[in-house]
Amino acid sequence: MCLKYVRSMSFFHFSLKTGFLKWKPDYDSAASEYGKAALAFKNAKQFEQAKDACLREAVAHENNRALFHAAK
Repeated sequence: MCLKYVRSMSFFHFSLKTGFLKWKPDYDSAASEYGKAALAFKNAKQFEQAKDACLREAVAHENNRALFHAAK
């Protein structure tokens, strides 16, 4: 299960990139997926990767201006 999230961490980062047709990063979906990844890593007792996913989730919430969720 965690292998799925390890591979898709680059996809989460890709959702934050902009391009010719996509002008704004999608912080909301990235934050949601980082949260799911953090929970999966925590359940698998991979705490360093869980910490990294939690920090990335907090940054995505902060950039989305959802400060309450960033502080959680």
